[in-house]
Amino acid sequence: MRMRQVVGVLAGVVSLVCAAAAGPLRPPSVPLVTVDPFFSVWSPADRLTDAPTEHWSGARQPINAVLRVDGKAYRLLGTEPADAPALPQTGVAVWPLRTVATFSDGAVEAELVFATPLLTDNLDVFSRPVTYVTFKAKARDGRSRAFQLEVDVAAAIAVGDDAQPVVFGEAQIAGLDARSMGRDVQPVLGRSGDRVRIDWGRFWLAAPTGGRITVRETRPALVFTRDFGAVASAETHLLLAYDDVESVMFFNRPLKAWWRRHGLAFTDMLAAAERDYSSLDARMAAFDAALMADLTRVGGEKYAALAALAHRQSFAACKLVADPNGQPLYFSKENASNGCMGTVDVFYPQLPHLALLSPTLTRATLAPILLYASDARWPFDFAPHDIGQYPLGNGQRYGGGERGEENQMPVEECGNMLICLGALSHVENRADFAAQWWPTVTRWAEYLAAKGFDPDNQLCTDDFAGHLAHNANLSIKAIMGLACYGKMAALNGDAAAAERFTALAKSMVPKWIEAAKGGRGGAYRLAFDQPDTWSMKYNLVWDRALGLNLFPAEVAATEMAFYRTALQKYGLPLDSRKLWTKADWQVWTATLTGRREDFDALIAPLHTFLHETPDRIPFGDWYETDSAKHCHFRARSVVGGVFMPMLQEAALWQKYAARDTGTTGLYAPLAPKTAAQPSPFRIATFNIRLAGASVAKPADRPPNSWTCRVDRVCALIAKQGFDLIGLQEAQANQIDDMLARMGAAWAYVGVGREDGRRGGEYSCIFYRTNRFAVTRSGTFWLSETPEVPGSKSWETACPRVCTWADMKDLKTGKTFVCFNTHLDHMSKEARRNGMALILARMARVAQGRPVLLTGDMNATPEKRPVDAAAVQADFKSAGPKEPHAAGGPYAIATANLRDSFDVTRTPHAGPIKTFSGFKYVEHPEGQPIDYIFVSAGVDVLTHATLNDSENQLYPSDHFPVSADVSIE
Repeated sequence: MRMRQVVGVLAGVVSLVCAAAAGPLRPPSVPLVTVDPFFSVWSPADRLTDAPTEHWSGARQPINAVLRVDGKAYRLLGTEPADAPALPQTGVAVWPLRTVATFSDGAVEAELVFATPLLTDNLDVFSRPVTYVTFKAKARDGRSRAFQLEVDVAAAIAVGDDAQPVVFGEAQIAGLDARSMGRDVQPVLGRSGDRVRIDWGRFWLAAPTGGRITVRETRPALVFTRDFGAVASAETHLLLAYDDVESVMFFNRPLKAWWRRHGLAFTDMLAAAERDYSSLDARMAAFDAALMADLTRVGGEKYAALAALAHRQSFAACKLVADPNGQPLYFSKENASNGCMGTVDVFYPQLPHLALLSPTLTRATLAPILLYASDARWPFDFAPHDIGQYPLGNGQRYGGGERGEENQMPVEECGNMLICLGALSHVENRADFAAQWWPTVTRWAEYLAAKGFDPDNQLCTDDFAGHLAHNANLSIKAIMGLACYGKMAALNGDAAAAERFTALAKSMVPKWIEAAKGGRGGAYRLAFDQPDTWSMKYNLVWDRALGLNLFPAEVAATEMAFYRTALQKYGLPLDSRKLWTKADWQVWTATLTGRREDFDALIAPLHTFLHETPDRIPFGDWYETDSAKHCHFRARSVVGGVFMPMLQEAALWQKYAARDTGTTGLYAPLAPKTAAQPSPFRIATFNIRLAGASVAKPADRPPNSWTCRVDRVCALIAKQGFDLIGLQEAQANQIDDMLARMGAAWAYVGVGREDGRRGGEYSCIFYRTNRFAVTRSGTFWLSETPEVPGSKSWETACPRVCTWADMKDLKTGKTFVCFNTHLDHMSKEARRNGMALILARMARVAQGRPVLLTGDMNATPEKRPVDAAAVQADFKSAGPKEPHAAGGPYAIATANLRDSFDVTRTPHAGPIKTFSGFKYVEHPEGQPIDYIFVSAGVDVLTHATLNDSENQLYPSDHFPVSADVSIE
């Protein structure tokens, strides 16, 4: 009974909001398939039957749908067959996630729904390359009719040129009939460009049991047919999907789609999509209703309608992939404007959409630029513009690229990045993501401090307008960026930097007011040196949204008063130079005063533009305000900027952002420009058993006491040729003994866990001084107060630490970071939280460099089936408690790193088991608890567990684990 009430309420909400969704807006082009830049199909007409469907670029990609009623054919979608009349379309409603088209001739009603589940609280679903098509039909009089449905998808959807031959395939998928088609040759990631289509991979058409899919050889296509028989109503659905094999190239590494990161096969993904159909159908309807209700409340029906049109387009111009460490990277394509990839001044206007719905996608969007700018190949102190041309992100394509400063956007991109990071930190109330690249972020802040207030003659995001010196709006961006940096510094505990940059931003405001006054009609100037000019000061929007409160309210009020006099029929011009404008900036500008009447005044003509423009293209963001003709851009992700009004309500922003529970961690370093000659070194993890163990324990008495073992330990290290060692349970006297025997060729970093000096056990890092140099190092405690020596949390049995070192390989010049730890043996909560803390600190320290983690984790690999009783018996009282607990440190580590055991180029050598308890066994059997984990950028050549002994005596109660590795 309660469920019926909930469904009834939801239906009521949907029916009430549907008027706003459909509203008076006639979409310039209707979104149908909205997955990514290559899989994006639209209907460029008032009625779905008035024109062939097409790719966002304008290239035809025909999809036709025909309904037969008692033998008579009616078109629902597309222009073929030409001799079949169209069933009259009674409406088309564009919702955020769905397009709902309805048809009726008075006797029969039909509905066609295209839905892409871009639900940001589940990125596995979000990233699936699937659009659902749902068909419903019924006789209005309730009598039985003979219903048949036919849907055909032309091969143009899977080729870059209509002349390219295609081949067909099929697969057996439980509950689905599925067929595919694609080009006969497969040049995966073989091209980049702007208005280009994909010419590799396979398009898939799938349908549940009941229909059939066949191949059409002439005018190649896949054809779905279903005969429902004589029924009063009919319903079915289809899955349109695309397997792109490899999605993008990121600095010479091909990357796969996010949903593929754990090795899921495409057919298994399709099966999962089919299983989820019913639940996702309900979730999408509920999401649409709730979002439209909030949009309507915030900005009215006209605003809600244009935001609904923008929602899928914003995401469909992007691609979500996984990096080699399993971290998300989200790349936009600069559609219809050079095709640049990951463009900063494209995701800057998109930011409100990303920050509202997914802080995880926001981080995934910013990470590629942060990685690039932190790498040695980026030679400038300012931020890059892009990372390549989609889908090949191998270095900046725009302007001077990496070659020179000509035609760059230095103030623009530095300001954009700092504001984006500031917005992310604001909604998350922490700045740990920015801290991962703090030296780079600081470099940008210093650049703006020196050159941001009065910009030189340079381009900004509105580069179509040309170079402009002393740009007043660009100066506001620099001021906002500096304030954001100050706010992030405060969140990261750097009070001095916070005070300096916040004060600097505040000091610039009165200077700006003085320099910019005297514009046309009392407005502020376009440029400081150009009187009788004006421009939209859209960058001012962050002052209220982020609570910076730098500018007096009179500045926005003065600007708005003039804007309302400058409005044209279709919107507010960008500035005094021409009548063209940008849709995203208009929405930002509409929010400046926070007054609804000002907002409505600027939104109404934008709505009119979309309704009346003669250009039947996806939402064009650059157009003429007097004619409604688009200037060039189309289908771009920047339309996500229309969600800016949602950020002006702090509680509303938090409500949506809090639904995203995703995390990001250690990103993989960029692959080197050219492959270097490998020069491997041998790393080991070695728990040497503390010297101060109780003599009451027989296993720690001679011949296993430290004085008896120290020479065995040092002999093993020399024999095996270790270059770098993570030691556990090493006490100060043991370290002294080892250095005395091993000589000046060795050094170490680390401190005792009890007092941060020499007290207690170390998790130190030993290294050969003729091979490595340590440039920076530290130790932190695995507790809620990681900088406090001796601190404990989470019911840990004793203090636990992790030591890290920035290392330079003196032989190759390569740099990397090494971490070493010893997790608690009693508390599984301490093991989990300790590993999570290590990974968070790792992401902050690594800054895009390769990472190695050694340690005694006191946990077995959860991915390997084990006999739990046997595992517990193996350790008894001497080893870890519950070493195979689910969700433990091994699972947490391998979500970001790779177990070197799994990725070694040659088979593992030696036993699997690493804990012996000093009990000699000729062939040890059991599970490991000691590991060497590696990030991307580390090539593992060999892996071994070393059970060396002398006269059946082991050097320690653990076997060392070693690996030969090479830094890329």
